[in-house]
Amino acid sequence: MKEKTNRLFCLILVFDLLIPIGLAVGAFSLGRKDVSSASGRYEYPVTPQKTPERWKQLDHGEIELANQIPEDVLPRLSTKELLLTCLDYPLFGDLMAYGGDLAGFDAVKTYFNGLQALWEREDLSPALADFFADFFSEKRPEEESLRELYPRFLSALVCSAAEDGKITDADLASILSSCRALAADSRASHNDAVAFFSLVQRLSAPDKTAVSPLAHSAADGRYEYPVTPQKTPERWKQLDHGEIELACRIPEDVLPRLSTKELLLTCLDYPLFGDLMAYGGDLAGFNAVKTYFNGLQALWEREDLSPVLASLFEELAEKGIAKEPSPELRLSYLSVLTRAASRDRKLREQELSSLRRSCQAAAEKAAGEKSSLLFSRLRDSLDAAAPR
Repeated sequence: MKEKTNRLFCLILVFDLLIPIGLAVGAFSLGRKDVSSASGRYEYPVTPQKTPERWKQLDHGEIELANQIPEDVLPRLSTKELLLTCLDYPLFGDLMAYGGDLAGFDAVKTYFNGLQALWEREDLSPALADFFADFFSEKRPEEESLRELYPRFLSALVCSAAEDGKITDADLASILSSCRALAADSRASHNDAVAFFSLVQRLSAPDKTAVSPLAHSAADGRYEYPVTPQKTPERWKQLDHGEIELACRIPEDVLPRLSTKELLLTCLDYPLFGDLMAYGGDLAGFNAVKTYFNGLQALWEREDLSPVLASLFEELAEKGIAKEPSPELRLSYLSVLTRAASRDRKLREQELSSLRRSCQAAAEKAAGEKSSLLFSRLRDSLDAAAPR
């Protein structure tokens, strides 16, 4: 009897131990089930939106650890689900802390296993192409809508994939076609449109075909601004000056890929270059624009600015200014830029002499036209700046 009582006691004790364990396992399983949203993507356990208090309590390393995707979950995610999961990564904003999006993306990839796994997927290329082709599909789950920084994360991911050879030529062509259509889509927000325009610029291989010196054409390799009063008049009217400044900054990873001539022409196309007219003098206005436009800042760092300017004026003397809308306006910007370069000692004496000769020749060739006066005034300005 005593032995039976002991056995019964042991059984009760075992059940008492197993029931909490079973409940804990069940709760864990339910938690793991809940980490997948309706779209199939993984839901991170710690985010500033869902768990603000816990987010504040943890340091960066602890958040990294908490938001690693469980290794048994990774293979169960399709490539599209994994892509969407990566774009939701709570620490993706870390890429802003680096010199450029691509450098930041590489840094995030070193500690986030989701991106590491995505880079191993053989179908990443078609998944990206399908993602862009279906971007505004009505079947697209609501939670997949863009957040404020989502377009920049997406842009960094796609550019990094292209740079690493993860996108085929056919899929790249499809992505570019989708981006062009999406940028003009009425459903695209301002951030969306800027990101799509930027992607087209960053992923397109420029055609180096020679063109008329100041003619505006994407074929000459210059950067195309996503917001301008000519191409996007409605969007231009909706934005204030600060928003246009931000939208028209040249992506940091694009700047070093532009030759000095391409960067010079890009600066002359800057949609806000007209701001220099709002100041007491052209040079004062130029200084003001340079404080907020990274294109001019980068141009001033180019060691070959002097010979590139001289070469451009030689072309102008030979071919004249392009027959396009407001060619004199672009020439007036070039004149101010050249005078500022002379003032800042960016022009060597050899190129100064060449510039003066080219201005004289161009003025004579354009006799009777407004551009002749612009060339003559620039020549006189350069003469006055010449060392005595």
